[in-house]
Amino acid sequence: MANESITVNQSVNSVTATSQSSAASITDIENNVSATGTTPSASATQSISTASATSSSFALGASLSSLSGMLTATADAMALLTASEVGILDGASVTTAQLNYLTSLSSDVQAQLNLKAPLASPTFTGNPVAPTQSAGNNSTRIATTSYVDSAISLENTLVEMDDTTITSIGDNELLQYDSASSKWINQTLTEAGVAPLAGATFTGTITHQGLGSLTSGTSIDQVYNSVVAMQVTTSYQDTNITQSSALPTGTYAMLIHVNDSAGGGSAEAYYSAVVGVYGGTTSADDFRSEVDLHRSGGSDNGKMIFIQTRSEADTNNVRIEMSANFDASQSSNYTFKFRRLI
Repeated sequence: MANESITVNQSVNSVTATSQSSAASITDIENNVSATGTTPSASATQSISTASATSSSFALGASLSSLSGMLTATADAMALLTASEVGILDGASVTTAQLNYLTSLSSDVQAQLNLKAPLASPTFTGNPVAPTQSAGNNSTRIATTSYVDSAISLENTLVEMDDTTITSIGDNELLQYDSASSKWINQTLTEAGVAPLAGATFTGTITHQGLGSLTSGTSIDQVYNSVVAMQVTTSYQDTNITQSSALPTGTYAMLIHVNDSAGGGSAEAYYSAVVGVYGGTTSADDFRSEVDLHRSGGSDNGKMIFIQTRSEADTNNVRIEMSANFDASQSSNYTFKFRRLI
């Protein structure tokens, strides 16, 4: 090829050969592309965009066409793909945007998905947080503790309870269950059939069920106790029980416990009676009334006591006096109990 001039231009995507002789040829080994020109002073140009090429690097087994607009960097990258790598992409249908989603992944996709809660019946650990719904929201949205506390603070009266009806409430009323409406309703004491503590007016038949342990005092159904130390004789002596208005005017059930056997009297004897007491100032002179006593007990030894009431002029009240059918040798304690009847 003496006196011939050949110019070769090679770029990534094309190879150009120019010769002054009748023939020129060039082979691009890297891309496995060859081109031949047969006219004098011909320029033989072979481009990937127009050639029918077979490349061992691509191993595509098909014609590459319409790649003239491909970026240089993209073409370089594709040239390095192996047949197995191309097979992975064969049939894939993804967009550039979808492929770019993978750029932010830091580890295996499935491993990251396993750390997420499922939509159906999730089981949370730790301290999950949810948005707080507006007050009174009636939906299937999640209620936070803040929402619950707010809802509870709004439900702060009995009226807001579904099984309660309160109207025109007043002082000292009470709630009473009404089976007709299946609700609790507010009632006055009169409406509820409850007697007040003071000034109660009872109607119908009043049944006394007993008071259990009676309290001390001088009112109706209360008990007054008095222990009298006395050396009894056959003469009546004042017991001083009614002095200083200890017993107000009324009728009393009286019980006397006697154990004066040490002084020559009875052992464990009990006397009972109904006695009338006047608690005001008396003016009668030596007005006496003997009290009928009922006696029971362990052993009376033939010894008995007697009770009478006596009023004197200008004294404070009727006296309760006691005597015996013997003169005791010493003083003994006599326990009197009075329960006011009326």
